[in-house]
Amino acid sequence: MSALLLGLLAAAPVPLTQAPSWQRLGKAPGLVVKVEVEHGTLRVSDAAGHPLYRSSSREQVHGYGVAALREPGRAELLVWESRRDDNVRGTAPHHSGWMDYGDTPWINTHLAVLGVVDQVVTERWVSSGTPTFEVVALEPAPAQETAAVVTRERRSRGVEVRRHHFRGWALVEEPARLEASALAQVSDRSKQVDLVAVGDVMLGRATGVIVSRQGYENAFAEVRPVLQAADVAFGNLESCFSQGLRATGPLVLTAPIEQLEAVKYLGLTHLSLANNHCSPDDAAYSRKVLDSVETRGVLEGREDIIEAHGLRLALIAWVIPPGNRDALAAAMSEASARRLESMKRQVDYLFVSLHWGVEYQVEPELSQRRLGHWFVDYGVDGVLGHHPHVVQPIERYRRGFIAYSMGNFVFDQEGHSPVADGATERGVILQVRLNRSLGWALRELPTRIVGRARVVVDETPNLGPPAE
Repeated sequence: MSALLLGLLAAAPVPLTQAPSWQRLGKAPGLVVKVEVEHGTLRVSDAAGHPLYRSSSREQVHGYGVAALREPGRAELLVWESRRDDNVRGTAPHHSGWMDYGDTPWINTHLAVLGVVDQVVTERWVSSGTPTFEVVALEPAPAQETAAVVTRERRSRGVEVRRHHFRGWALVEEPARLEASALAQVSDRSKQVDLVAVGDVMLGRATGVIVSRQGYENAFAEVRPVLQAADVAFGNLESCFSQGLRATGPLVLTAPIEQLEAVKYLGLTHLSLANNHCSPDDAAYSRKVLDSVETRGVLEGREDIIEAHGLRLALIAWVIPPGNRDALAAAMSEASARRLESMKRQVDYLFVSLHWGVEYQVEPELSQRRLGHWFVDYGVDGVLGHHPHVVQPIERYRRGFIAYSMGNFVFDQEGHSPVADGATERGVILQVRLNRSLGWALRELPTRIVGRARVVVDETPNLGPPAE
């Protein structure tokens, strides 16, 4: 039996969980169900394995808690989730009353209450949504109530902590605001980090000229808030900064040192320098000068340790040229496996940045899929892929994810390849929420490059159906 609340007998706050657990709902004999969250999908099944409930594809469930009502066969699941709100604009009816959606993003975060009666699971109540809402813990509650939920929301004036009291399938009263110090009473397993990742970044050639002439705000104002709101913002720098002596070779790309200000404006905290466009000397120099704008340059084969909000993350960068069997064999060697397993024991989350794949190809090669799966099998939580200059699929595999290619974030490849058919102007921003107890949750924000330098949001973020 899990450590979640059963009959409200627990005496301390309990973080919501994603782990599978068996729950006896109601008094004996009650109803025994299995509750689990996998890749953002909530499933409830009975003791025989028959499905009772499955969340929809428009929902990304981050965690759940269970609180039993004092009636046989009745209980409720407290669910913290993101969901699509059907692109509502203006004022519209909502489960909790009338809600003014305004022009906010339509991917919002909710606290939902699911009622379980006689093996039937239905949604009984759902809160109004906000993009920055997070559930911290499920608490014991006074005898006359069902449960209390502590939530935390990041606002411009700081972090706001509230306690929601429930009775039956309804909110008892408006959430009470707490002092931020109340979070210290919650288990440290609720700590979390927001990471965003983008694809190929070009700050030289035509892009650099246009950005310098038109200004950073014109180029990046629409996507800058997404990067700056994250604790970690990662990208692949295709145009290393040069000391002035340009290396030979047609593939070497550089950017003027003045474009460090673009990196600073965007709020990129980590940039991979492991690619086929940065010479070893330029990569080493870039790592040095990036320190001046508080950005870490990640060199090939090196790991970078990131500590934020009590979590430890590791990022390792590799270059796997297409068709290079030696590089592929080295990446999948026993030595690499031991290194990954050792790193995983030292951190909460492990990411690999891979410069790989075939340019302008919208599907990954079989060798990429094998390598991506291999990395996850040996403890990698997320693969951040780049090089093809077009967006490739994002695969959820076992307990990790593989972004085969995030496409171009900003690049001057408009009309560059007829084969790409305009795909080189498109990219995706990955928004990854990492929680110590709840695992990771992933959103995709498609982007588009206009006029070789201006980056705009292409369409509404797509949570997509969960992988089976």
